[in-house]
Amino acid sequence: MIINPEFNGLGQWGETAYIGAIGTQADNLYNYSGAVGTWTTVSKGILGPQMDIKPNGNGFVDMKSGVNHAGLLAQIVATIPGHQYSFKYVATDGGHGYYNATVISGSQISTGQTLAADRGTLTDGWKQPTGTLTTLNFTATTTSTTVYFVELGGYGVLTSGTVNFSNTSLVDVTGLN
Repeated sequence: MIINPEFNGLGQWGETAYIGAIGTQADNLYNYSGAVGTWTTVSKGILGPQMDIKPNGNGFVDMKSGVNHAGLLAQIVATIPGHQYSFKYVATDGGHGYYNATVISGSQISTGQTLAADRGTLTDGWKQPTGTLTTLNFTATTTSTTVYFVELGGYGVLTSGTVNFSNTSLVDVTGLN
């Protein structure tokens, strides 16, 4: 159900960068083409937040943000209300990176209901990547659902941070159990 899980460029994925709480700024996703193997800068102005993203074309994507800046990578998928789904991925530390992952109803990140989330114990739910497969199970409530990763650079340290995401999939498991 995820389109372009290979990360052959950034097609079908939306990106944004921000500072502070996610809010409505995450509703304005950009759609960069992102050539395989090259870093693409996602920025909101000269002094605004910045995130770099590199699709690797082999099922991996790297996200890198500056100190206390965050980047968001999202995809909106068609779902059937009442059906059960399984969203899977692996988050690996590329150096000083922290992340969280969320599944929401609809396509507006600022107003969508959280259906499932992978949060850590650090302030605002940040967690360190472990390199293990994570599964978020949820029941769809609308005809569109958004899955997204947020990467935070340099939590608690004065450096940028990188997180690598891979093995991304979304499966309708209704009737399979």
